[in-house]
Amino acid sequence: MLHSFFTCGAAQKYDFGVIDGGLAADQLDWLRSFGVHTIVKPDWPIAGLEGQPEWYKVCIGRPFFPNYFTDWDVIVYLDSDTWLQNSDAIDAAVEGAWQDGFAALPIADRCLWPLKVRTNAVLSMQWHKDCLEKYFGPEIAEQFQLHPIL
Repeated sequence: MLHSFFTCGAAQKYDFGVIDGGLAADQLDWLRSFGVHTIVKPDWPIAGLEGQPEWYKVCIGRPFFPNYFTDWDVIVYLDSDTWLQNSDAIDAAVEGAWQDGFAALPIADRCLWPLKVRTNAVLSMQWHKDCLEKYFGPEIAEQFQLHPIL
């Protein structure tokens, strides 16, 4: 991800920040040596995350990213396995956020299709609702249970 961000020209237009979801000291040093200046280790403001793995806290904590990147006007979240051929997708997301105040892209990966086919849709939907209810309450869970996860 990082290599493609820097080689496709996006680093010339945008800053690159990292949420530390359990990185080792040598990984943090490598990121800094590569040119990443903003690395944040959040103290998530969500009850019930005690004992959860750091990667899970990052997934659940995405709505709180603006609390940790306070000097940034626009935040574009990219998974660490994202690969950029050019900066067009980043440019479109930033433009959409400036225009509408928010931009979201669904996960699209042809490798996920076999997993979707073998997943029990009812159990998956119940899990999604349970997670929403646990972290955001029953009203939010009821409102968003059938929405895709963005």
